[in-house]
Amino acid sequence: MPALSCEEVRRLIVKKQPVALVILDGWGVRDSAFFNAIAMARTPCYRSLLKKYPSTQLQASGPAVGLPDGFAGNSEVGHLTMGAGRRIKQLLSRIDEALESDYFEQNVLLHEKLELLKKNNGTLHLIGLLSDGGVHSHERHLYALIAAAVHVGIKKIFIHAILDGRDTPPQSAALYLERLNAECTRLGGGSIASIMGRFYAMDRDENWDRTLLAFECLKGDLKSARTDPPSTGSQPSLKLRRAGRTASHSMQAVHTDISIHCAARPECFPQESVSKGLYERPWQEILECSYSAAVFDEYIVPQVLLPETRIGQTDGVILFNFRADRMRQLAGMLLGVQPEVRKKAFPGVFPATCSCAWVLSMTRYSSEFHNEVLFEKEPVSHTLLDELEAIGKEVFVIAETEKYAHVTYFFSGGREVIRPHECRELVPSLPVRSYADAPEMSAATITKKVLSALEEDRFDFFLINYANADMVGHTGNFESAVKAVECLDAQLQALYQAFVLERQGTLFITADHGNAEEMWDEVAQATKTAHTANPVPLMVVGEKTVDLKHVSELADIAPLILQFFGLAVPVEMK
Repeated sequence: MPALSCEEVRRLIVKKQPVALVILDGWGVRDSAFFNAIAMARTPCYRSLLKKYPSTQLQASGPAVGLPDGFAGNSEVGHLTMGAGRRIKQLLSRIDEALESDYFEQNVLLHEKLELLKKNNGTLHLIGLLSDGGVHSHERHLYALIAAAVHVGIKKIFIHAILDGRDTPPQSAALYLERLNAECTRLGGGSIASIMGRFYAMDRDENWDRTLLAFECLKGDLKSARTDPPSTGSQPSLKLRRAGRTASHSMQAVHTDISIHCAARPECFPQESVSKGLYERPWQEILECSYSAAVFDEYIVPQVLLPETRIGQTDGVILFNFRADRMRQLAGMLLGVQPEVRKKAFPGVFPATCSCAWVLSMTRYSSEFHNEVLFEKEPVSHTLLDELEAIGKEVFVIAETEKYAHVTYFFSGGREVIRPHECRELVPSLPVRSYADAPEMSAATITKKVLSALEEDRFDFFLINYANADMVGHTGNFESAVKAVECLDAQLQALYQAFVLERQGTLFITADHGNAEEMWDEVAQATKTAHTANPVPLMVVGEKTVDLKHVSELADIAPLILQFFGLAVPVEMK
């Protein structure tokens, strides 16, 4: 047997003492056990660690994460704040402040675009999430855009309303549509041209078949994505396939989805209307029929409400969502930007883009998109990962598809950067229609890959996101949320064994915002699917002593970890 080198002997004897930041997405803290999936779940590991190791609670909403008072946090702002180690004024706050000074009516870029539209007798198409949740958009921003267009003299303003039901109650669309109608009447312009659930228009998991259905609705070409409904006796699958190996597979998935709703309530989807793909019915009727088939706001099939609403060559488009991750796929189709995954999903079948005069977005959705924007993001430097990179720390970053952008783009300060000492692992999210059907999601796979990376004895810092409590909490299915939390507890046990007990490492266990701890809306007396403004936990699990006395919000995590490594905290974080 050949003799071992000194380095090989050292590696056998001395192992790194790794540090991990474990983000339990959507795991908030709430005293009451009523509809509290975290309190009702069996979590022996979590409860044991809470008793044994230092812990505190962190503010993860409102001003603590750069949002207005009273607004719940979300994954974007939570990860941005944690990674930056400071409060960052979010776009919701920036846009709100701008509106107070009539920003849209005075903005030169917007004014030029609207004047061009008026000159060419074009139509303005406003596309975005109709919601006051403040996570992806806000209805008052839409109202301000309508007012600016009316002020210039635009005659035709079509609103393509994406319905929420996730950051708002599941059956609240009528409230927002009625309010929008009232504002259009008050302002003297604007008509609701189409409606569609965010499940289709705001997919971020490369389910291009869903995005295509929304895209075809905007183009006025829904009939190309429809088939005749099945007979009432058929039993279509409730799962939408992900964009597959061929275009025919992808189209079959689109057909399956509309068939679900036709089979559920055939009287709501007349065969003639379905085959044409143009319903042109009042939204009140569409909501009533969809609700009676247990299809709520988030899942409303894209439907055209008015004739002649397609986006034309002389028209302008404004995408008014300010959060990027859930608009990239739809915006990419509108702009003709085709990532490789889309080319594989739809090889040479669909038009690359809508032929319109211009596209504006509230903010930049991707560095690949070269359209003009109303609000550029403010750069954030000297983040936690920047500081670890500066001293050569090896970093392992992992999440499943649903949260991958959050541990990469957002945690890095809203920058698309991969550092030389950073290794990233993307675990595919399961291709299910609802995570209530698979509450374990890809958590076990994430843990397996983390433990495999740990065996390499290469990495100093691990950034790990588990999406379960948030994504299953969003379904409103309490029993599934309990199962999701119990699955997470099993992952914590595995991490605790490997990091702390076997390697004398340390786990910083926290969350980006609340969700699963409060799944009933006392005011609405209905299931709550939205994020909460509750605090989140922070546990420091390991043998090294830490002082949590002055740690009170998400922004304090990065400085705490830097100090734990014995590093100076950059002035930007102070």
